[in-house]
Amino acid sequence: MELRINKIDEKATLPQIASNGNAFELTCTNISTAIGRDGRLVLEYKTGLEIDVPDGYVAMLFINDNCYSNSLVLTNAVATFMSDSPQEIVAKFKTNTDSVPAIYEIGEVFAKMIIVELPTVTIVETMSNNDTQKLVASGQATIEEELSQSNG
Repeated sequence: MELRINKIDEKATLPQIASNGNAFELTCTNISTAIGRDGRLVLEYKTGLEIDVPDGYVAMLFINDNCYSNSLVLTNAVATFMSDSPQEIVAKFKTNTDSVPAIYEIGEVFAKMIIVELPTVTIVETMSNNDTQKLVASGQATIEEELSQSNG
């Protein structure tokens, strides 16, 4: 798979991959701040990189595994990037302290990203087991009908 990444900040560095099959690491080129609706400090980490995810794939951004040493929580747990249009890789963190937070510094690895192929899915509406059991209990369906529905 070819992954197209555009540098939109001259300070940006391309993601590093430790070895094939591993997530790639992202570093920060710019940190901006805002105040969230709950009044807490929000830090927006920008990579200076724009990713163009291939059709049929999704890129997922996870906080770096050394997050325990910082006072940050990724606001959306896993950030996703779809193939609909290129977009900058950005992560927003809330602080989890009322004192001066320990944060990732510019140039430090703050997140990891994986790219996963999306399966082709057909959604089929079914009746839940509880609904089928209610029908059987009320005499509106037989046990045989319930078994044939649950076995497809």
